[in-house]
Amino acid sequence: MDFVSPILDVVTRLCACTAQHATLSNLSEDVKARVELVEQQNMRATRTVKGWLRKIGLVEVDVDRILQQGDLEVENKCLGSCFPKNFRLTYKLGKRVSEQQITIVNLLGEGRSFVWVSNGSPIVRVDEMPLGHTWGLDWLYDKVCCCLMEDKVGIIGLHGIGGIGKTTLMKKINNNFFKRKAQFNTVIWVAVSRQAWELLKR
Repeated sequence: MDFVSPILDVVTRLCACTAQHATLSNLSEDVKARVELVEQQNMRATRTVKGWLRKIGLVEVDVDRILQQGDLEVENKCLGSCFPKNFRLTYKLGKRVSEQQITIVNLLGEGRSFVWVSNGSPIVRVDEMPLGHTWGLDWLYDKVCCCLMEDKVGIIGLHGIGGIGKTTLMKKINNNFFKRKAQFNTVIWVAVSRQAWELLKR
């Protein structure tokens, strides 16, 4: 009976597997949407959730292959009766479908148990820097911010003699990133010496 069942029920199991696969795909998309939402809030998804999504990717590839093979056999009329022409191939297909159904059911249960997809701890990507009131920088600040929003702009250079407010302007821009966290993933401050800058210009 262990041999006959996968052969006789393979078409039914293929239909059930297709439905379960669709349910799993929908659940996966829902979890991905929740992950994207927490990432926009500067939080990380848990390792459990990321691992579950990776397993979904592997299972979907395998299920697609199984369903394609099943469709091919149905089209070739191998499964058109209770006694298919290729018993061995049909038996192997039936066993694979049964195994994947168990895997899908387990993944559905795991995915539905996710109450939280993150640890709830925001990631500090931009540190707010101490900055007093500034005078006379608003026009230049607005100009730099407009350039930052341009997709075609890759590098923005600020230059001038010491003490004219370059660092103050950069702090003001940095703090703007701090208030608008979803705009940039990470802001990194790097101190470049005069010698290094001369080398870069060459």
